[in-house]
Amino acid sequence: MRGREKGLTLVEIVIAMTIGAMVIALMVPATQLMMRLGPRLDNELAVVHDLDIVRRWLIRDGQAFRHYEMRDSPEYVRFQWYDYTGELPVKYTVTYSYDAENTSLIREERRNGVVKSTLRIARNILTEEDVKFEVRDGIVSVHITATAGNVSRSAKMLVAQRREY
Repeated sequence: MRGREKGLTLVEIVIAMTIGAMVIALMVPATQLMMRLGPRLDNELAVVHDLDIVRRWLIRDGQAFRHYEMRDSPEYVRFQWYDYTGELPVKYTVTYSYDAENTSLIREERRNGVVKSTLRIARNILTEEDVKFEVRDGIVSVHITATAGNVSRSAKMLVAQRREY
């Protein structure tokens, strides 16, 4: 270019367009991959989150329960214990059941027979058979399968009955 002329030469424009085309050519497959992976990652996170929440509630209830009762469908198990820390003892009853309408595992807590909370602790339980509670020698074994989209994960959790000494 001469000193007083402003603008780009044809060679500079062709080089800039070539570089731009190469960047776009690399970005299209990456963008398509991200668009395909997004829903799968959402499903993966949903099932892992469900299993983690169930594990946390089972650990909490496992540290407290003194008695258990296996239940008929759609309920799985009922845990019971007393809390003697207040002036009067409080009877806790926690029931795990299946909600077919919302494909969820439900945890219902009662204190002295009054419902205090009902929580959907796992939202991606497709069938009632995806949750199995078994009891052997005071140890409750829970096998759970959560499924979201085409992602399915299973976990086995053990909850030991609290012993009084």
